Amino acid sequence: MKHIKIITLIFLIILSSIFGALVFDHMQMNFENGRYFDPESATVFHEQSIIGYSILLFICLLCVTILSINVFRGKLHLHKK
Repeated sequence: MKHIKIITLIFLIILSSIFGALVFDHMQMNFENGRYFDPESATVFHEQSIIGYSILLFICLLCVTILSINVFRGKLHLHKK
């Protein structure tokens, strides 16, 4: 069971990195008329794409935090009095 948690943790870290890169990439684009425009590739993204990717990034980071606490709790050897 612990191996599945670690694999899931690695997968969520990769997803968080992808969503973080997408948010950062969209923030660097030119903003005109409610759309982000990339002149190099002639691609147009709606303003909602940053909001959506930010929400997905937040959810993935929250899951990474919760799962990493769950996985590494046994390794900390915290003694309750």
